[in-house]
Amino acid sequence: IEDCYTEYSLVGASRDFPRYSLVEVCSLNGSLKCVVVKITDWVENPDVVIDLSSYAFSQLSDLGRGLIQVSIKQVK
Repeated sequence: IEDCYTEYSLVGASRDFPRYSLVEVCSLNGSLKCVVVKITDWVENPDVVIDLSSYAFSQLSDLGRGLIQVSIKQVK
């Protein structure tokens, strides 16, 4: 089954969490914003823990920030 990706998909890529797992990602910049994303892909860069879709990232911070510090926990 292929995943259907839209501009509003709450998805991410990670090398630390299994594909199709759900993880809660919370911004650590003092805003207390969190989003639950589905891991649908693998990150090649060993320095990147998670790479969020643009829409998922926008729920946590302004897209112009590029990189932010987050906490991540698997929820399912």
